[in-house]
Amino acid sequence: MRWHVLVRAAVVLCLAAPLVSQAQPPSTALADSARRLDSLATAIFSQGTPERRQRGARMLAEAADLFGRSGDRRRQGATLLRLARLHDHGDTSRVHLHASLVVAREAGDRDTESQVLLELAYRQMRLGQADSALLLLQSAVQLTRTLGVEHDPTHGLAIYWLAHVSWRLGQLDSAEAYYWEAVRGARTVGDHVADGRAIGDLGNIHAHRARFDSALVYFHAARESFRAAGERAMEATWLNNIGTTHLALGRADSALWYYSTALPIAREHGHRPLEGALLSGLGDVHEQVGRKDSAAANFRRAAEIAHVVGVRGDEGQALTSLGRVQRDLGQPDSALQTLRRALDLLRAAGYRMYEADALDVLAGTHDVMARADSADAAYREGLRVARAGRYALQEETLLRHLGDHYRGVAGRSDLARAVAYFDSAAAVRSFITATAGSDSRRVSFAETGVELYDHWALAWLARAPEVGEEQSVLAALAVTERGRAQALLELMRRGVGGDSTSMARVRTLTRRDGVDAVAEGRALVAAIRTSGAPVLTYLATADTLLAWLVLPSGEVAMHRQALARDSVARLVADFRAGIGADEVATRARSILDASDAPTHATAAPTLARRGRTTRASVRALADVLLPPTIARKLPASGPLVVIPQGQVALTPFVALPSVAARGIGEPLGARHAIRYAPSIETMRATDAAPTTRTSVALVVGNPVMPSVRLPSGRTARLPALPGAAREGQWIARALGVAPLTGAAATERAVLARLGDAGVVHLATHGFAYSSDARALDSFVALAADSADTRANNGLLTVGEILDAGPRLVADLVVLSACQTALGNLKQAEGTVGLQRAFLAKGARSVLVSLWSVSDAATELLMRRFYTHWLRDADRPGKAEALRRAQRDVRATPRFAEPRYWAAFQLVGAQ
Repeated sequence: MRWHVLVRAAVVLCLAAPLVSQAQPPSTALADSARRLDSLATAIFSQGTPERRQRGARMLAEAADLFGRSGDRRRQGATLLRLARLHDHGDTSRVHLHASLVVAREAGDRDTESQVLLELAYRQMRLGQADSALLLLQSAVQLTRTLGVEHDPTHGLAIYWLAHVSWRLGQLDSAEAYYWEAVRGARTVGDHVADGRAIGDLGNIHAHRARFDSALVYFHAARESFRAAGERAMEATWLNNIGTTHLALGRADSALWYYSTALPIAREHGHRPLEGALLSGLGDVHEQVGRKDSAAANFRRAAEIAHVVGVRGDEGQALTSLGRVQRDLGQPDSALQTLRRALDLLRAAGYRMYEADALDVLAGTHDVMARADSADAAYREGLRVARAGRYALQEETLLRHLGDHYRGVAGRSDLARAVAYFDSAAAVRSFITATAGSDSRRVSFAETGVELYDHWALAWLARAPEVGEEQSVLAALAVTERGRAQALLELMRRGVGGDSTSMARVRTLTRRDGVDAVAEGRALVAAIRTSGAPVLTYLATADTLLAWLVLPSGEVAMHRQALARDSVARLVADFRAGIGADEVATRARSILDASDAPTHATAAPTLARRGRTTRASVRALADVLLPPTIARKLPASGPLVVIPQGQVALTPFVALPSVAARGIGEPLGARHAIRYAPSIETMRATDAAPTTRTSVALVVGNPVMPSVRLPSGRTARLPALPGAAREGQWIARALGVAPLTGAAATERAVLARLGDAGVVHLATHGFAYSSDARALDSFVALAADSADTRANNGLLTVGEILDAGPRLVADLVVLSACQTALGNLKQAEGTVGLQRAFLAKGARSVLVSLWSVSDAATELLMRRFYTHWLRDADRPGKAEALRRAQRDVRATPRFAEPRYWAAFQLVGAQ
């Protein structure tokens, strides 16, 4: 029906009204006319063209007037509300909204009144007037509570927006309570969309409090709710938030997957604001991996989209990131202009958390431009905003950058203030780490804080003229220890892997800032004195290598040299190549090489440089790791504990030349019984663990080898190890137990016996993955269980040990396989691999290998190790037994080279 026909019908009805009124009361006739006009207006408006919409709106206004004249104030107020919504966000709309509010209140129509308040609040939010919106929403919620909470959709929406505005204003406790009320209401009526929206925003609150494990739980739940409702665009929104949380944890690869999955969905559904947010996230990934130009391009595009769609807060976020990249690309003037615009937008939108980010970047830009006072003011304003909103991640970042600021970045130096800020930053970081979630998330997050502890230690060393050399050295040792292997230490204390820290425990934590670092250093030295063995510990910063030697007498020697972390890595690679560490390979190594680059892949290009360069590469690394100030103070012989860091952990210290024999090549392992530890605290923990009294041992030798899946999709069976079979039989006899070999050495059988064994010996294949994505897949090979090959496929992985493995009582776990000391190498947590998994589950010590080992040489080494450990009259410790075994293998002519005898190292207790 054409619009003019509808109008003609409406005119006829209006002309007929006086006739109808002869049979009905005047108010009834007016109300009937108003209802007919209302219906006709709706029909006209639905036909969609601007002209028809305008005519329909005029008819609806006339209907509202007729309802008022008829005395039907409820219908008049509801019609005025509809009219306001038709006019969208203009001045006319506001006039109708306020008129509707007045009429609804006069009529006592709480339903319409609450809807009008909600509409007004939503418009205030769009204008960035959060305080006004909050007052309106509080009134709306108060009204809707009287209308039946469980079944009133207006109440659910009002509660949700009240939570949202409270969150934007930094009132996180109130916001959390309102969101939970919204969740309960949505679930009562089975509204998946409302449930997903509220539960997802609860995740946002936890993310802003840096409770990343809880945030991810909520985000995944929100994603599932929207998936159940068929809302693909909203599902993509939470994919974006999941990606952002992974990025905050330092997991750029995971973030990239979520962003890349969500972006096509956002574009397909025309969700422009989400598309902009995802482009900004991809820019963050590019920035984190060093692709600054690509990052800048993404941030610019994200800011353009946000500007077009009118989302000022998102535009401000993207411009903040762009300003940071411009600063890092050497464009500080452009960065300042960009950041000032970003701050204006973020403040107008009430994005307080991101305002703190922008102030941090602005302060850093002033530092680059040597504007110390401006930088100081911006840092302090950012810190005030972060603390007011309890934005822990922003607070930690600002405190850390303030420490750098006072360390002398801007040409001024106040080292006492710098170390105080670093101390406070570390205290906040400890809170964040406590709620980061699973061990793998803690490991990733710990790596994002390496710079904090590096700079903190260097600041303490720079204070030597002020506080004295001894105090500065002790304090630097203490803060280095604070940043090392904390996630592993937590696993060892809890005895379980992969669990999140309970929120009840988190609430009991207190900030540990302002602690006397010098006193902490003295306490560490006292612990080393108790152990009776000298400790050699390292810190490799971006441009400096530090080494401490702490003697049982309490004397501390420290050596500092200007050497970049990458240079240390190259020296270690050359050393390994020089001794042929990566030339001895098993057939299993060749099968699996294509699936993942080995952790020590950097050594491969230097293999051709053996021969004449061997002695030079060995000497070069020895001069770096054992400089004269350290080497001269080493005892001539006896035990030695090494705490490496980063690439230093790939060094077999037993093969370094001792100081007395630098020119003739006598190895350090000939003089010292060397063992290793991830940190001084983990050394103390393993040393203090009680030695098991059980005589039960678990010995595995050459199981029926499982198949592994290759990158091509094919599967290949690992080759048998006859030497491992002989090794297992011999060691089982020495320990007085029956070995598990062949088909009997299944994954299920090993896991069933693992928790009761005082000694565990696994002679089989091993493989270490070096990437973040596959670190938990590093494995030792066992026989597959024919009854349940899917769950127990014969590859006992790091993840399975941590998550499903029993608590151990083992005094020693021997992983007589290739690469079992390798894995995903981290600066903060050390090697994330098999050795770490067994220590986390309670083993006092593990014997592991640094490279792919010779089957025959390993069989001989293991026999000699157990002979010395179990049968020597002087009852040597495990490290001394290993030293003697390596001496025996070295004395065998065909195995005299270090590549045959130096691969294995003892990690943990003596």
